[in-house]
Amino acid sequence: MTTTGRVVLLSSLLLGLAAWLLDYPELLVCAVSGIVGMVAACTWWILPAPFEVTRQFADNRVVEGGALRGTIVITNLSRRRRIPRLTIVETVNGQRMTFTSAPIGPGGFGTEHYAIPARRRGPLTFQPVRTECTDPLGLIRFSRSSGPALEMLVHPFLHRIPALDVPGTTDLEGGSPDIAPQAGAELHSLRKYVAGDDPRLIDWRATGRIGYPLIRLNLVPKMPRGIVVLDTAADTYQGDQFEDAVRVAGALGDAALTRGQPVEIWTTERSRCAALPGSAARGKMLDFLARVTTSGAPQTYDVTSPSALTTVIVSGFRTGAPELLPNRSSEIWLIRVGAPREHSSVSRTVRVVDVPDADSFKRFWPGLVRG
Repeated sequence: MTTTGRVVLLSSLLLGLAAWLLDYPELLVCAVSGIVGMVAACTWWILPAPFEVTRQFADNRVVEGGALRGTIVITNLSRRRRIPRLTIVETVNGQRMTFTSAPIGPGGFGTEHYAIPARRRGPLTFQPVRTECTDPLGLIRFSRSSGPALEMLVHPFLHRIPALDVPGTTDLEGGSPDIAPQAGAELHSLRKYVAGDDPRLIDWRATGRIGYPLIRLNLVPKMPRGIVVLDTAADTYQGDQFEDAVRVAGALGDAALTRGQPVEIWTTERSRCAALPGSAARGKMLDFLARVTTSGAPQTYDVTSPSALTTVIVSGFRTGAPELLPNRSSEIWLIRVGAPREHSSVSRTVRVVDVPDADSFKRFWPGLVRG
């Protein structure tokens, strides 16, 4: 019921009471008119035109700085009645967006397009779509929710940077191809063939059983991999420095995957994401980074891994020389975000790189790797 409807109903009751107490027929006529209007408004919704509301997105992921584009489709399922003008309410992370649809004739449909700015990395939580409409007199409001609640992820923005050389990530011919894991001798998994894949990697026996082409994803046995450790301790960052650290960690992981190197992303909360080069690896890694948050984790980096020959720790500038647990890594880098200027040094067995933010890291990093 709208505010107008509540006022009309209350006024009708008061007028009816006054007409009975004062024996004033004119007041009774006004009271009856108000009640009739309320009954008419309720009757207008007894047999509403059935309609269906669906929500569609061009993609379920978006990069920070971009926009998530969605479409709401309203379908009139009735062959006789038209759908009146509707108010559509979309709630994202607690923020309401409203827009109005045009009336839809019998059997027709209407679409409403919108874009949600992805200003920050992280999840976007969508509540079910809410549709609202009032009767022609504006007395009764009809409201209903359609569809499930959804979650979309805003990925960190990644700069393209050169990858670190991870010793041992070569194929059987001795080179470092773009997709090194596919050149090994040990089967890791199968996936559907897509345009651009090497036809020589098609597994014909599996293809014959399934009915469509499958390619082999192979790994060199015990292939070494790089590890990127993201420090999630809140007291090592100020302002948006943690967001820059996430972008740096993501850029390092993306560079390794682009080069065909397996990579693992760790956090000091002991959560991990292992990514192997392939069609879904980059999305898996970015989904992991989209959900990372700061915590009170201690400044201790356990980089023990028998298969890791290169470890890169990404932290804040307030971090001193890291406390490293015993490990077998042959090369360790510490990248500190939030420094006043770009600088590189060697502390004990650790190569320390200081950068103000992710943009300066993009400019500074190629010279260190190629140098």
